[in-house]
Amino acid sequence: MEWQDSRLDKRLQFSPEVTERIYVMIAEIDAVKNTYALTHRLQPQTIQRLTQSVIVTSTGASNRIEGNRLSDREVEALYRNTRIKSFKTRDEQEVAGYLKMLERVFEHYEDIPISEGHILQLHKDMLSTLLRSIYMARLPSLPKLIHRKIYKTGQTRGADNDQIYQNRVGRNSTALIPFSVWDTNQFVREQDYENGYTVLITPNEFFEDNEKYNARSDLKLGDNLLVFYEQRQDWLEFNPFERGYTEACSRRSPLGGQFVARIANTTATGDKRINTGYTTKGLKGAGIRQYEYAPISIIKQCRIQLEALFWCCVDADEKMLRAGMSIENISIRRSAITDKAKQLNLIDKDLLIQSRIINEDNELICPLCKEPISSAGFLSRLPQATGRERHDLTVTEINLFHIEELSYGTLNHRPYNLGWGHHHCNIVCKDAGIGKTLDWMHSVLKRNDLLLRE
Repeated sequence: MEWQDSRLDKRLQFSPEVTERIYVMIAEIDAVKNTYALTHRLQPQTIQRLTQSVIVTSTGASNRIEGNRLSDREVEALYRNTRIKSFKTRDEQEVAGYLKMLERVFEHYEDIPISEGHILQLHKDMLSTLLRSIYMARLPSLPKLIHRKIYKTGQTRGADNDQIYQNRVGRNSTALIPFSVWDTNQFVREQDYENGYTVLITPNEFFEDNEKYNARSDLKLGDNLLVFYEQRQDWLEFNPFERGYTEACSRRSPLGGQFVARIANTTATGDKRINTGYTTKGLKGAGIRQYEYAPISIIKQCRIQLEALFWCCVDADEKMLRAGMSIENISIRRSAITDKAKQLNLIDKDLLIQSRIINEDNELICPLCKEPISSAGFLSRLPQATGRERHDLTVTEINLFHIEELSYGTLNHRPYNLGWGHHHCNIVCKDAGIGKTLDWMHSVLKRNDLLLRE
C-alpha cells in the first residue's frame, strides 16, 4: 500500500452501508446527549464530576489494554496531582501523559478539527511526559563541584544567627520587605510571592510617626506585618512584652506574633544581645531579602542558561574530560542543555553580548574585566595567602555574577542578567553593579595618571 493511501482522509472513506451504520450510532449518542440537555437537571458541579470520572476510567482502561498496571484509584490520585513532575514508575509516566492529552480534548474539543496533523500532535503531547522523563534520566551527570555551583545559584546569600534572614535557602522563600519600601514601591507590592511576604516596620514608624502606616489598608499586624526591633532605645521605649505582644513564630500568615528583634550587644553593663523570634533550630530566620527573590520557574531557567554558558568556556570539553566525563557524555550533556536553552530562548547571542556575558566569538567572559573564562576556574579553589590559610574555604575562582545589581524595585535574578565572573572582580563590584564600578575604576586610573599608559 502506498503511504498516500494510509492517510486519515483516505481511511475515512467508507462504503455507503458502513456510513449509514455510523450515522445511526451517532444519532443514538445524540439522543442520549439531548436527554441530558432537555432535563436541565445537571448542575455544573455534577458535569465536572462526570467528566473527571470519564477521564479517569477511560485513561485506566486504555492504558491497561497496553499492559499498564495502575488501578483506577491510582490513576485518580495522579489526576488529582497533575503538578507532579517526577514519577516513580514508567506506568505513572504513561498515564500522566494520557491524562493531560484527554483533559485537553475535553476542554477544547470544539476547537480541535479531526485531521491527521492534530491527531499526531495529540499523540506527541501524550508521549511528552514519558519521553522527557526517560531523556532526563539518561542525561550524564556533571562533576559534583560544578553541579553544586549551578544548583546554588538558586539560593540566597548566607546569613548568621544574629540576622533576621534565612541562611542560603531557595530564592522563592518568604520575602521580607521594609515598610518604607512597601509604602513607596508599587513594583514590590505587585509581585506574587510564591511563599508569601512579611513587611517589617520600625517601632517609630508603627507607634510614633505612623501616619503612613495608618493610611494603608493592605497591612495587618500579625498577618503580613511585624514590628522589627533593631535599636536598644526602641526596645526600651516601646517594649513589646509590656504591650502584650508575642514574638512571631511562622513565616506564613498568620505569623503567630506581632514582633521580631535583632539587637546587638554593647559594652555597657547589662546590654546583652536580644534575638527574639525565628531563632529555633527548625525556624531560623524570618525570610529572605526581597531583592533576592525569584519565582521557581525563573530559578530553573537561570540554571539552564548558566549551564549553557558554562559550555561556552574556551576549554570546557578538555577540562570536563579531565574531571572524569567521557567524550560521549560531554557531547550528550552539552547538546541536551543547549537544545533546552534554545527552546526557552535563553541563548540569544546579541543579548548575551550586550549583557557582557559572552564575546563575539561565543566565549564565556567575566562581565567586569571581559577576560575569557577557563572552565578550570569552576573546579579550582581560591589561592590563600601564606599563614592565613583556612581549611574550610570552599570558594572557587569563578562565581555567579549579577550584571545589574540586586536592589529594591526590580527582580534582577533573571535570565540575561546572570553570568560567570572572577571572584576578585565580583568582590570589586560588590553591590554597586558593573556600570558604577567601571566609573569608579576610571576615576582611580585617572587620579593615578594611568589612563594613557600602554
